[in-house]
Amino acid sequence: MFLNNCQIHKTQPAIYNIQKNHIQQPKLCQMCIQELDSNMINFQDINQDFFNMFSSQIKGQYSINQKYIIFLISLKERLQNLKSHLENSIEKLVEWLNNQIINIMIPETPEELLQKIKIIDQNSLVEGELKIKKYFDNFKDIKGILLDKISSLFQNSLIRTIKDNIQKIHCGFGNLLAEVKEMQIEKEKKSKNAFILKKLDDFSIKEYKECCVMAFNKDCSIVLVGCREEIRVYAFQKGFMNQIQKISNKHTNNVWTLNFMKKSNKFISGSYDNTIIIWMSNKNNQYICQQKLENHLSNVYCVVLNTNEDLIVSGSDDKTIRFWIEKDKWVCQQVITDHTDSVFALSLNEKQNTLISCSYDKTILVIEKSFSLQRWVTIQKINVEYFGCRLCFINDNQFTFQPQTQEHLSLYELNSIKNEYSKVKDIDVQCGTDGSCLFPQQFIKQKEILLNKNGQNVNFISIQNSSFRTEQSIDFGTDQVFGQLSDDGQYLITWDNKSKEIQIRELKDI
Repeated sequence: MFLNNCQIHKTQPAIYNIQKNHIQQPKLCQMCIQELDSNMINFQDINQDFFNMFSSQIKGQYSINQKYIIFLISLKERLQNLKSHLENSIEKLVEWLNNQIINIMIPETPEELLQKIKIIDQNSLVEGELKIKKYFDNFKDIKGILLDKISSLFQNSLIRTIKDNIQKIHCGFGNLLAEVKEMQIEKEKKSKNAFILKKLDDFSIKEYKECCVMAFNKDCSIVLVGCREEIRVYAFQKGFMNQIQKISNKHTNNVWTLNFMKKSNKFISGSYDNTIIIWMSNKNNQYICQQKLENHLSNVYCVVLNTNEDLIVSGSDDKTIRFWIEKDKWVCQQVITDHTDSVFALSLNEKQNTLISCSYDKTILVIEKSFSLQRWVTIQKINVEYFGCRLCFINDNQFTFQPQTQEHLSLYELNSIKNEYSKVKDIDVQCGTDGSCLFPQQFIKQKEILLNKNGQNVNFISIQNSSFRTEQSIDFGTDQVFGQLSDDGQYLITWDNKSKEIQIRELKDI
């Protein structure tokens, strides 16, 4: 009787002793509370702990299933509506058929009609027989016409009803499928394209010297930073940078271009001192000067390297584009002088047979490799309203161009009939004032990302089927910002004269 009560006072327990070997009874009532110690716990606390534990377990599962349950309820309601509509249509069809049967009563034979007439009026038998005979002559035709008419009406109405319902069902399911497909497409877009570059604050390096150029090697294990005339070599591991070499005795002025070779452990630098240097790694894994190229008459703004790494193309403040090939040493094979002012940017297409350039002279040159002449030939000069410092191919038939200080990016496309490039549209991008011609534009094909510095903003744009969407725009608060993306698009390194920091950002999917 008192099995669940306090053994002493026989009343409802208020606390429970959780010490297993305690000499006192385990269940105590309010009258026993004076004997409580630290090993006793209130029943209400036990109940609350159990409730909290149960709530936390079901909370996560509810959140996961909530959206799916809402979708299934919506699908169920739509199917019920379709079912109700179909049932109503069938009921109306059956009612129509019954009315047709009642309203159209045709004797099966002329003899039946004759018997009815005889009973009604014997005196008009002759007249009736004549009528019946006349009717008999035309009965088959009349009956055939009426039956054909009924059959036609029935078939047309039935077919229309069935077609209408099939169409409504088809539309209903079509809408549902379209919604499901749209949800799937949106999910795929988010999983494929939605990203953000997150700053790794712990890996920032304070640097008061101006750093105008950076470069990653092919596997992101080495990073180069041009700090004025110095080139600093860093070991790079998941955002952490450790300086392993400083080169300060070859360039005599600011380093403005850095390009790693992918087939060999070499890199190329271009400088305000008018020179280009080829660097190689020695047996101590230190970079040393292999060759200095000194043909340019003014500072070198841009350098590109072909995929075979047997051609270097450079653009300069001396208004020229130079083509360098490697024999025993690197030599200048050709010079193009079609620009009338400084050459700011260069880009090679995927096939490596077309080069584009932009200049302060408000033109874009399209330069093609002539295999018959074994030379590069300018085949098109595009006049632009505003000069630009950045452009790049995104495939063999399209390239993007950034007009200086304009809040749009221009897309140019090849017309296969005319064999000419023309602007097809402008894409809105963030800008601000811009007084720097460095920081090249990059397209990362692996992730379909375009990196575009414009004014004081660095814009990250995803591209799909000529559709451009700005995923992120970072405002550095100054136009003096320089940097580069790694070849896989995973890391961005920058320096700006506001933070005075070398900063690392890592690509994170949303």
